[in-house]
Amino acid sequence: MKNEKTPVSSAALSISLLGGFGMEHDGRTLTDDINRSQKLWSVLAYLVIHRDRDIPQSEFIEQFWQEDNSTNPASALKTLLYRIRAMIEPLFGEDIQPVISRRGAYTWNREIPCEVDLDRFEALCLQAQQEGLDNKKKLELYREATALYKGPLLPKLSDQIWLMPLAAHSHALFVDAVKEQSCLLVEQGLYDELTELCLRAAELDPTNEALQILAIRALLYQGRNSEALTHYENATELLYRSLGIRASDELRSLYAQIMAV
Repeated sequence: MKNEKTPVSSAALSISLLGGFGMEHDGRTLTDDINRSQKLWSVLAYLVIHRDRDIPQSEFIEQFWQEDNSTNPASALKTLLYRIRAMIEPLFGEDIQPVISRRGAYTWNREIPCEVDLDRFEALCLQAQQEGLDNKKKLELYREATALYKGPLLPKLSDQIWLMPLAAHSHALFVDAVKEQSCLLVEQGLYDELTELCLRAAELDPTNEALQILAIRALLYQGRNSEALTHYENATELLYRSLGIRASDELRSLYAQIMAV
């Protein structure tokens, strides 16, 4: 690998991890829609997510070649990193080296300014949870956070063990943010926005009963009872078919509320 070089462009690299992998730099884009091996995307994602430190070669091998049949995993790693560099080089040009080799370790070039949706999303959620904020500011923060959440963290890599706790954490933040934003929207009577938020959240995680309940309630706030009934029927069927869960007391009370009108 080449030695680290200072980027020639001050433009930040925009990295998307929520809902899918994407990179955009100075008008050039790369996404995981292109056909590459899962291991290639996994190693690249690992580099990006841990870009604040040097990652030992042994750590890569333990994470990605532990159960591999490769007789020389160190050589396989070098080959894979060469392929990664070749794939992302068009974003930067030959003068910028995104992946750096350092004394038995590899790291993302920390001289490249990066804007990562996951980092921004988590920062917004944590900021909105701070005490002393007025509701107007909280709503502003939650709006930006939930808009950033396009879907689960790197869904095409969802079977990667190292990624699972990170994905679970970001998704839990999203669910909590939706709940908090919903309460703020109800307080202000912003029912159109409430319904849009809750329906999108329920679509992103259809087996989450709490999100389905929020979506049904949002429809009821607007008097859209027939849509609420359809949503209830679809949600309860999906929960039973996917998880073997029957309608909870809270869901059944919503059904009674729908039918009473």
